[in-house]
Amino acid sequence: MHLRETIYMKNNQRTIILMKPYILIMVLVLGLLTGCHSTQKASGAKTIQRKPIVEVSEKQLKQEARLIEAKTYQETGSPEKALVIYHQLLDSNAQNAAAYYGIGQIKLDSRELDSALACMQKAVQADPQNRWYLLELANIYEKRHEQKPLVETWERLIQIQPDNIDYYYEMANAQIMAEDLEGAIVTLNK
Repeated sequence: MHLRETIYMKNNQRTIILMKPYILIMVLVLGLLTGCHSTQKASGAKTIQRKPIVEVSEKQLKQEARLIEAKTYQETGSPEKALVIYHQLLDSNAQNAAAYYGIGQIKLDSRELDSALACMQKAVQADPQNRWYLLELANIYEKRHEQKPLVETWERLIQIQPDNIDYYYEMANAQIMAEDLEGAIVTLNK
C-alpha cells in the first residue's frame, strides 16, 4: 500500500490527466441519459397553447395608463383627482367599465350608495362576465339591504364560477335574509 501511495504521489499530474477523460465521458453519458429521460416525459405531457398576441392601439394604451393613474390617485387618498380622470375616460368611451367601477368604488367609500349602485350597474352592464364588478355590486346591494337583487347577483356569480364554494354560502345567506329558507337549503345542498 505504501508503494501505491508513492507512485500516486510521483505521478500525480499524469493520473489526473488520465482521469479527466473518464470523468468527462461519465458526465456526458449521464447527461445524455438524463436528457433522453426528460425528453420522453415532455413528449407525453400536455402542451400549453399560448394565447395569440393581440395588437393594442396607442389609444388603448393611453386609456390603460390613465386608468392606472386614476387608480393610483384613488389608492393614495386623492379621490377627487381620480374622479376627474375617470370622467375624462368616460367622455372618450361611454362603455368604459373600469372607469364606472372606479367611480363606483369612490362613491361607495364616501357612502353615496345610490351613486355607487348606478355606477356599478353600468360597469356590470358594460362587462357582464367580470366577477369583480359583480362582487362589488353584491356588496352594495348588501349595504342597501336589497335581498332580491343580492340573490340574483350571487346567482350570476355562481354561473361564472360554479366551483367557488364561497359564492354558494353567500347566496344562501342572501336567501335567508330574503326569508327564502327553502332556496337557502337547496343552495347549501349544491
